[in-house]
Amino acid sequence: MVNIIIACHGDAASGMLSAAEMICGKQRDITVLSLQPGMSAEQFGQLIKDAVSQFGVNDEALVITDFMGGTPSNQALRQLLRKQNVEIVTGLNLPMLLEAIFSKNEKTARDVAKCCVNAGIDGVADLKTSVRKRKFSINE
Repeated sequence: MVNIIIACHGDAASGMLSAAEMICGKQRDITVLSLQPGMSAEQFGQLIKDAVSQFGVNDEALVITDFMGGTPSNQALRQLLRKQNVEIVTGLNLPMLLEAIFSKNEKTARDVAKCCVNAGIDGVADLKTSVRKRKFSINE
């Protein structure tokens, strides 16, 4: 099983988990870390380090952050770069989180990370353009 940590600015992590739970029910083994105003990068980095230290030595984890270059991503990378059993994915969206939840019990952290990236990319679309393309191809 892969433990999941969602690390974001403000209340984005708890909001995203709440949305996911509306779809797939209450979740365990998911840790939410929120970078709050006035919190230093080092303080947030310590939160990440502490969260991962709660897992067993051989337990796998996936950290999902909100965007590349932000404090949650930078600190996750700084704290966890050398940890072989922890993967880090950035660009959190709901399809990505749902993929992590649905696959965390059957796949390795590396495989969950790969699936999350694909789900995150596939979950982004210009919806009106997509519908128009399908409609025109159906009518032709």
